[in-house]
Amino acid sequence: MPPSEEPKFISKKDPEASFPAKKSQKFSLATVILKHVQNSVFDEQVREFVPNTCIESLLTPDAVRQGLYLSDDPEFDEEVIDFVMKSARKLFITSLLAGLGARDHELANAMKQFEENGVDDKSLPLPDSAFRIDEDGEPLDPWTGVSRRNFRKDQWMVLVPTISESNPELDLDPHCILPIIEKSKAGESGAFGVVFQVKIHKEHHLDPIMKLDGERADVAIKVIKPVCRDTTDQDDLKQLRDEWTREVEAHIAMRNLKHRNIIEFIAAIKRGSDRYLLFRWAEEGSLRKYWEVPEHKRPLVTKELVRDVILQIRGMADALDKLHNYRFGGGSYRHGDLKPENILCVVDQPPRDGQFSFPILKISDMGLAKHHNIATQLRHNTSTQYTTTRYEPPEVALKSKLGRSRRYDMWSFGCVVLEMMIWLLHGSDTLERFNSQIIDEGRHRSHWFKVDKDKDQAFVHPHVQATIRALYYDPECKKNTALRELLTIVETKLLVVELDPPATPVSSSAPPKSTNGSRAYSRELMDRLNHIVAEGNTNESYWFTGTSREHIRDLKVNKAPETSFLSPNSAAGRNRPPRPRGSLKPSGEKGDRIVPEIRFDDQQSLLDRTEYPVDNKFAQQLVAGLTPSVSEIYPVNLGQARLCKTCASHDLCKPQFYITDNLAELEVKRTLCDFCKLRYEACHHINRGQVQTVRFDREQSMLKLNENPIPALSICRSADFIVPNSNHIQIGFPNLPAPASTTHFAILTEWLNDCDKNHRGCEPLKNYPPPTRLIDLGSPDAPVIRLIQTTSTETIKYIALSHPWGQGHSFCTFPRNLATHRSAIPVHSPDFPDTFRDAIAVTRALGVQYLWIDSICIIQGPDGDFETEAKRMEDVFSAAYCVIAASSARGQRDGFLKTRKERQFLQLRGGSNGSIQNETQKGGLYVCRFIDNFSEHVLNGPLSKRGWVLQERALARRTIYFTDWQTYWECGCGVRCETLTKIDNKLTSFLGDPSFPSKLSSSLSDKGFDRGERIRFYEDLYRQYSRLNFTRLTDRPIAIAGLEQRMINNLNAKGGYGIFHDGGSLLPRSLLWRRGAEEAKLNRVDFSQAKQKEGKNLPSWSWMAYGGAIDFLDLPLGGVDWKNDAVLDPFSSAGSSGDDPSNETAVLKAMARPFSFEPIGERWESFDVILDAGNAQGVTGWEEWKAVVVGTRRIAKGEIVPVEHRTHYLLIITALPGDNGQDTIYQRIGVGYMPGRLLGEEEVQRVTVG
Repeated sequence: MPPSEEPKFISKKDPEASFPAKKSQKFSLATVILKHVQNSVFDEQVREFVPNTCIESLLTPDAVRQGLYLSDDPEFDEEVIDFVMKSARKLFITSLLAGLGARDHELANAMKQFEENGVDDKSLPLPDSAFRIDEDGEPLDPWTGVSRRNFRKDQWMVLVPTISESNPELDLDPHCILPIIEKSKAGESGAFGVVFQVKIHKEHHLDPIMKLDGERADVAIKVIKPVCRDTTDQDDLKQLRDEWTREVEAHIAMRNLKHRNIIEFIAAIKRGSDRYLLFRWAEEGSLRKYWEVPEHKRPLVTKELVRDVILQIRGMADALDKLHNYRFGGGSYRHGDLKPENILCVVDQPPRDGQFSFPILKISDMGLAKHHNIATQLRHNTSTQYTTTRYEPPEVALKSKLGRSRRYDMWSFGCVVLEMMIWLLHGSDTLERFNSQIIDEGRHRSHWFKVDKDKDQAFVHPHVQATIRALYYDPECKKNTALRELLTIVETKLLVVELDPPATPVSSSAPPKSTNGSRAYSRELMDRLNHIVAEGNTNESYWFTGTSREHIRDLKVNKAPETSFLSPNSAAGRNRPPRPRGSLKPSGEKGDRIVPEIRFDDQQSLLDRTEYPVDNKFAQQLVAGLTPSVSEIYPVNLGQARLCKTCASHDLCKPQFYITDNLAELEVKRTLCDFCKLRYEACHHINRGQVQTVRFDREQSMLKLNENPIPALSICRSADFIVPNSNHIQIGFPNLPAPASTTHFAILTEWLNDCDKNHRGCEPLKNYPPPTRLIDLGSPDAPVIRLIQTTSTETIKYIALSHPWGQGHSFCTFPRNLATHRSAIPVHSPDFPDTFRDAIAVTRALGVQYLWIDSICIIQGPDGDFETEAKRMEDVFSAAYCVIAASSARGQRDGFLKTRKERQFLQLRGGSNGSIQNETQKGGLYVCRFIDNFSEHVLNGPLSKRGWVLQERALARRTIYFTDWQTYWECGCGVRCETLTKIDNKLTSFLGDPSFPSKLSSSLSDKGFDRGERIRFYEDLYRQYSRLNFTRLTDRPIAIAGLEQRMINNLNAKGGYGIFHDGGSLLPRSLLWRRGAEEAKLNRVDFSQAKQKEGKNLPSWSWMAYGGAIDFLDLPLGGVDWKNDAVLDPFSSAGSSGDDPSNETAVLKAMARPFSFEPIGERWESFDVILDAGNAQGVTGWEEWKAVVVGTRRIAKGEIVPVEHRTHYLLIITALPGDNGQDTIYQRIGVGYMPGRLLGEEEVQRVTVG
């Protein structure tokens, strides 16, 4: 700090007055300290800090004495000075800067107070509570309100962290100052963060990385970008946590390798909600930027440069091999996002003979690195969600769902190596032209492969194939040279589609070997590269032929055939034989080119990820109110749990905790140790012949087995169990309370209270009229339970029951017993169902007087009002205060407040101090069998198979589910378990959204999904719905009516009967539903005896008119030219609206034509007809059928595909029996697709389809 500035952290009075110096002294101790402070420039505002050496060197005993006492003060207290020197240097400096001095012994008294209260430097930072206050809330002498405030602020000047190899992960207070004294003005932005070049104060950075010139290397600090800095949205916060955890774990693991070709990781810092990663600054930037530097754009090819390039390629391959066969923890890593932008350049040697020196290439950005256990290859669909799609391998786009193995990186590495060769031989301009021509049909830059979607086959992009062939004509690749061998490796071992499935599981001690014709593993790549290096070391001309490149022409690439394969065995689909070259589809002149796309099920899978975030705020609040019942929830282990020596030493709270087990050893130890037994039983499904070693990783408060997305075990603790890192463990219940107990109902009540207070948007809608009837549960003074009639103007708080009716006799309200139920419902009768009796108990426990049960509140039978009331289902569930779902019940008689399945658990550590188990203290740390499976217990439970429940769940504001295992809560803020686990799943949350489908729209658009993807989601919803069960199939059209209307409104469309219409593509697209693959035939539902009008006149082109599962033709979004004039709006005329289809059958006016069943003459043409009534093969009478062409496959710009070869999408119809002449009515009988040449163009006629 310049001497002219007033000391910033001293009170307004002259510091010399508090610290008078001898005449020979120019400055007081406070002034001397302030002269040594440094500026931290990292944050938006410059902050000052005291370096470590200042604290150590300036505070001599004499200096402390001068700060504590006036020079003529005889009352020196050596004990105080000794306390400061040994334990309180930082407390002393902070108090000094806060304004306390020697006068009146202020500073000395403060130090005495600290010592008497056991406060020293280890106690920092100090909260307000550390300062004693009087009755008026003012601090006691020597402190004042000002000095106390100054202390709280100034203490951060001495609490600056030190970064070292021994402490790579720092968890800092939000107020902590980072010791960064220089920072670049502009940072480089990436997918998840911004990177700045910084210098760290040398006293706060031990073990620095040294450069070639002997200077300290600068540091790159990556600021992880929050989704939204001020967000409270749990999805956004979870994404931030996931980014952080992924990067830190990968970087710490990589640091253990100490590999020359992996960027040096320095530290990971968590500061409040901010996250930082520190690693070596690469002076030359990324490989991509290196290629673009003017002096590097056209390199002079020499044997030295070729050798250096190949040595760096080998170095990176070796780094990948070390990642893929990572020795620590019995697992491996794949990078997941290799590309030139993630390879950094560091110079380690001076220029050579005027030519630049090629740098060391260091793999970076391990944030997408995915850890894989030994059994990785036995799993499918592991994902690195945010990988750069351009360098992804073909398996990501194939329906065959190949697992993403370590060879995922080998494809990406092949892309990088080929780009390196193009730059080396032809320069950056040629490389840019090469990349600009790897495009899709829309002229956008694309993957390095293409996909034939109909055949689920992939092939290397034609331009990449052609470029490789052209490179073989380069003088450096014609002969037996290092570069020719490198090019051969790229062609035959890296850019290869085929992945042979492994015959046996792979362990790190035995790296897998590739078979001929398939993509190489990293070890095989290393063997080939080592051969190149060995040959070059014995023959220098092997590196470079010496041919002058002065007259070498630019790389000339001839256009390749569209679908030829790079290598003979690079078959495109999993378990598919190689496609013969003679069968390839010609390009350009005829044949229907495939339009590549990312399928909706892949996009759904990105959203269908279940997370279990630790949420202790709510848990602490709930547990605090359950003190009397703690023994029920946290019982002491019965029979004393046995732990082996290894398990007793496990610290489950430790960051990145994992356990690696040999199954054979675990089988032996299970008889001696209960924790070993619990882990062994969690592996019961694993084939012991294939897998010998397993790994349990802690993610949040769960233990996952071999990275399975569903945890095997869960960890929980009591609220009073506090040890280092215990905040990472969920406060929860190892043992659940008895159903219907006071504790059980208290948990349900707290769920509702928390939602009422904190969740905007979950409260029940108030502008809806109440249900026509409700069950009044009475009051303590008048406990009679009876059925009441409401009025439309009333506002009534009620709970709705969602339940299965089941088989046999049902308890209902009929016209004959309506008067009885209005007087008193016979709840004590043996005939009264247990499910209803339990619903009454829950409703009363929640403090609600009114209950809605469909079979009681809707009058059943021929003279009942089901027809009217069924239309009000949306209002009933949307206006309910809460819905209770009897998920474990199979019928009305089952009940749901019954004994749950027993859960295994162990108390590993007991009491609040974390001492080892076997003590009799309640509470502690528990490991439990995982039971928090909302998807299995609720979504796949018996109740959810009931047709009405899909709509009930989507329309409910919040729901409590009672299952065989535990109780679950769902509202707009996610799912909570009775164990106190919180569950987040974005896809699941769409139907749990109180304002369905608003969350779907906003979430999908945030992810880059458009309106077309919402259509796909709705189609998938219809698929699910068509597979649900109904007591009466005639309910099928109305049990989803409320939900359907919301979807129609969301699409700004018209519709009904499961069909959408917006004047564009929606109508023809939704008409192309088809019989589900599992259905032999679809039967028309007989609505003749149905009470309700809906359904009686459902048209044949509505899937709701049939029973059974349906699907939709798998058509690419944006890949079809729709014939909107081929079918006219069926919802425009009166009586034909989806809102009231009861008066007459809606009709579809369509343009129809005959078609042929002739054999397909051209191999590339596609044909299929799917009949609603069964397989079309061998049928007769098809000559009378007609086809309505609703669309054709879109052709890429610039291509010429005659209409006779283009795929046409069809609605298949036939005339109804008995009709003839101009009044003939047709009915739908199926859908299909065929080439245009099989369709009659001259016999088109307008028909009516009913």
